[in-house]
Amino acid sequence: MNTPNLMFAATSSSSGKPKLTVEGVSVTPTFIYAKRFNGGIGIKLEVCLTLSIDTMVTPTTKSSLKIELSAAFEEEIAVGFKVDVDDKWDGIILEELDVTVSVDIQNYTSVSVGAKIYTVGETEKQKWEALSDNYIGSKASPKTRDMIRQIDKLANKLDVLMKTGEPDEEGILDKIKALKNQLPKVEVGGVEYSVDQLEAALGAKDISSSFNEVFSAKTKPEAKVGLEQLMNRYTEMINQESQWVEVFNKELFEKEFHIKIIAIKISLNFIVRAHVNIALGADIEYEVGKRYTFWIHVFEKEAGSSEIDLLDERFGFQFYVMGTLGLKVGIKAELAVGIISTKIASVGANVEFGPYVKLYGYFVYIYQKLRPANTQSWNVSEEMLGALYIDFGLYITVNFKAQAFDDKFVYEPTLFDGEFPLLTVGTRQNVYDFSFHPDKKDILYIDDEDADSSTGITMSLPQVYRGMQTIDLVTGQKTQKTYSFDNYHVTFNDSRFSINSKGVIN
Repeated sequence: MNTPNLMFAATSSSSGKPKLTVEGVSVTPTFIYAKRFNGGIGIKLEVCLTLSIDTMVTPTTKSSLKIELSAAFEEEIAVGFKVDVDDKWDGIILEELDVTVSVDIQNYTSVSVGAKIYTVGETEKQKWEALSDNYIGSKASPKTRDMIRQIDKLANKLDVLMKTGEPDEEGILDKIKALKNQLPKVEVGGVEYSVDQLEAALGAKDISSSFNEVFSAKTKPEAKVGLEQLMNRYTEMINQESQWVEVFNKELFEKEFHIKIIAIKISLNFIVRAHVNIALGADIEYEVGKRYTFWIHVFEKEAGSSEIDLLDERFGFQFYVMGTLGLKVGIKAELAVGIISTKIASVGANVEFGPYVKLYGYFVYIYQKLRPANTQSWNVSEEMLGALYIDFGLYITVNFKAQAFDDKFVYEPTLFDGEFPLLTVGTRQNVYDFSFHPDKKDILYIDDEDADSSTGITMSLPQVYRGMQTIDLVTGQKTQKTYSFDNYHVTFNDSRFSINSKGVIN
């Protein structure tokens, strides 16, 4: 999947309020020649935009909400002409003149958009900047970004081969090594990092290829490996370091009054916080090829035209989203006590409380429409896969706060931070596959449990056949679990066997 990268970034003012700024815009055109069609020409346009929303958590610590957006457009067209002239003479007299003109037009169009949204703490900010500036963001060279995408696709293919036990006949591993050797290393905090090390530290892998592996699988083992890769990507994203970031802070009330030399300040603020770690994207492809033929019989004053397909007409659409999204909307009440003025120095506490909502999960939708050349019927396929879990409740955070010189120096430890769920929607433990995959060589022997065939031959279905692979949508932890038999639908292709509601084979 050809997905360029786009990013959101921001700086904050001394007041600590979030502020959005644009860091860079990159537009990269690439001319195409004979990529899909003989003699075809076209253009590929890649657009990247970098933005950031930064918030000062303390006077020295910054947290950021980042969004990497991307858009790519590709168009290739091939046009061919053929002219035939058939003439018939009687001496010097022209009796017949037939002219036939054929025009071949082939066209391919694709549009790809993607976004990765996440929150980043100060400790990982330098690594994100290094990865974006040198490898995947708008400041990275188009050649480097293209090599990163090639490596991601090849790595997924290699993973499938390794897990299915097939040989690497195409030399995929060597291709990956050759591409990686061309990528530069970067220094972060005095330590040298490769792109692999940065991606491992930040969980920044492209997930679009993981969705492709699930639906492009041609065999059951390949489908199983692709699905497992998808779950691994989900686990990586959920465990990626991210923080709650303040995206809106509006003062509702502030009052300072004095009792002799003691200054007391009371304030109320409306606050919105976000915890975002999402990857999403969409791709559209369309391909068509036609031959238009025009003919004219000059002397007969006859003309006509015809149309045939040169290739199958194909349309495809894919959408995917994966990750977690959280919002907190609350009121922050603060009480501060100081001498003469609370701006000079103060001690006190603040309480923040309100509702929260958290969404976890993944979803992919693929639609394909194909019309074989020179036919009128369309073959349509539609596939989707996903799971969603929603947690809604109330949160409360209590902090002790000591500050000096109008928050230039702050000590603010958390005394209590709790969440109280009120409602959940969906299933947190998502079942995505069987844990046991028998092949054609596996045989299930029916062993009569009471060793008395006169009463019939019966045996309970072994538990291994009910083992399921599950993933916790909140933590990303994968486990195996066996469910009660009423959750399964079992059939036999031999009418001599049956199974009852308790899982006993007869």
